[in-house]
Order: sequence, then structure tokens, then C-alpha cells
Amino acid sequence: EADRSSTYCPYESNISAFASLFQEVCFGGHNENLPNLLVEPAMQLIKRCHAKDRPTMKDVVKEMETWNLTYGALHLNTTTFEQPK
Repeated sequence: EADRSSTYCPYESNISAFASLFQEVCFGGHNENLPNLLVEPAMQLIKRCHAKDRPTMKDVVKEMETWNLTYGALHLNTTTFEQPK
């Protein structure tokens, strides 16, 4: 059996690593990869994940689930989407 003590990654590092990956995927150094309505909430979440008092992954997921990721919100840059009549 492998010795896992040398590969253990503390919880705090995992949350910080998630934030770094999320930032790179979403922003790639630029804000245009995310619609405007998500830029601020995403950046605030990333900052909190790098802070000393980090949220749990469960809290991160709960927050992200509140984001409006519907087709209309993302592509029309609005918080609601109405079907064409």
C-alpha cells in the first residue's frame, strides 16, 4: 500500500487550488470569457476561496447554484430570458 502521508493535500489548499483553476478557466487573464452579470460574483468567490478563512466546497457549490446560468442570461446578458413570441 502506498504511503499517502506525503501526498496529503490539506482542505485549505484544495479550495485555493479550485479557485485558481476556476479563475484560469473562466477568465484566462481576461473578463470577456464570462458574461458581465457573473464577473463580479465569480471574482468575489475566487477572492474568498483564497482568503485565510475559506468557505467549504459545499458552500462554494451552493453559491454557484444561485447564479443564473440560463441560455438567455448568458447570451443576452440579462437575468431573465423570455421566449420569442
